[in-house]
Amino acid sequence: MPDEAKSSSSSPISVESLLRLSKSFPAGLSDVRFGKYTLKPLPCASSEFGDVLLCFDDQLTSHEGAHPEQESEIVARFLGLVLNAMVERTASRIGTLNVSADLDPRHKYPQFFGTADVAGLSDYADRLLSLPSDLCRQFVRACHTYSFSLRLVSADPAFAFFLLVVAAECLSSQKGVIPVSEVPKGKSGDRFCLFLTRFGGSEPDLPDATLRDLLKTAYRNRSAFAHEWREISVAQLIADSQGRPYMPHWPDGRKELAPGLTWFAERVRGALLGYLRSAAVQPERELIADLARERGVLKLKFKRDIRAGQPILLSDVDLDD
Repeated sequence: MPDEAKSSSSSPISVESLLRLSKSFPAGLSDVRFGKYTLKPLPCASSEFGDVLLCFDDQLTSHEGAHPEQESEIVARFLGLVLNAMVERTASRIGTLNVSADLDPRHKYPQFFGTADVAGLSDYADRLLSLPSDLCRQFVRACHTYSFSLRLVSADPAFAFFLLVVAAECLSSQKGVIPVSEVPKGKSGDRFCLFLTRFGGSEPDLPDATLRDLLKTAYRNRSAFAHEWREISVAQLIADSQGRPYMPHWPDGRKELAPGLTWFAERVRGALLGYLRSAAVQPERELIADLARERGVLKLKFKRDIRAGQPILLSDVDLDD
């Protein structure tokens, strides 16, 4: 740390975070120390999970500041890996200030709650059942990924953002959706942007160049999540809280438009449904049932002949390499 940062340090801030783990702790376990952190197991009403206090001191400097909640979150995810347990951070105390972890997504993302509009359901279903089987399979995967991302928007916005990109890629990667001739160099990022603009349409309040910049940033976030050191910017969560499609910020001294998670989710949903609207309507009623049956098919090698209708036991299967 630079000398000027050290000289501007204030007194350490005491931080306590209440964590709930999907595993219990051994009876009589005392404090567990690792690095600058301490785990203090708490009495728990159930033997099926464990409550623990994560305690540490955070050094606030005028040069770099501090983010104790994010530090608690990082340590919690580390514990999840090492202890092989699900970890939920429910509350924190920073100094004398109690900070509740708002785990109810209705407060942050009210658009995903309320009364369902089923007016277009039948038409969308007919169009889904009219797709070629390979594209229907990809669309079903996009639906799964999109719906799962909504379960994470409050608990883990970065991972939700990653899944939204993957949901769009389920279709943008398909030659039957974006022909090779339209993206001659085969760049997946270009295919992604083209899919979202072609089937999602333009936006009256956003110039086309701005829209494309936002989509490129969204795609880079996916790559950065998996391969680089960059994190999903907090600017994107600020955009959500302000009801804006994006928030400008200056990482590394250059301007960047951070797309809001809410805006991007609606953009992905709009493009997926826009693609469905482009499909001809000639439904094959059993198409989804056929895809479901595919998932239940398992090809095995048996130790002996098996007759049709005969129950198969694990002892009948050849499990040798």
